Amino acid sequence: MKKYIRNQNFIPKKFYDLKIQKEEEYINKIKFLFIILNLILLPMTLKNISIFKENKSNLEINTQFSGIKVEESNISGDDIITWINNIFVEHVESACVDKYGGEFKINKMESLQKISDDINIKNINNDNTNYILGVELNNERK
Repeated sequence: MKKYIRNQNFIPKKFYDLKIQKEEEYINKIKFLFIILNLILLPMTLKNISIFKENKSNLEINTQFSGIKVEESNISGDDIITWINNIFVEHVESACVDKYGGEFKINKMESLQKISDDINIKNINNDNTNYILGVELNNERK
């Protein structure tokens, strides 16, 4: 008992080596499982990649022969500046805007007066404490 009390903080080397060996075996098992999982998923991944490449090449061939032209959107810088200036009005909580219109969520009806004349308000809906405005650009502004 005296030996035990004197060497109570001592860890035997055998015990320590055994503990490390068990940890390494556990890590090796996990690595092995991941390798097996990757080998199982590899054929499905390769199949999906080949399907994607085929679809992409078919799409390129179809667009070459069909003569389809993609219309580019012409958004003027003034429109973007108008939207940005009106989004950062004091009581605007959130905004969702695309090329032709969108929605503003505001806290107070007083902020309607602050919204520029360049934006038309299509409709107003009440959403608990907020108001949702359907908005669009004013086409007669220029």
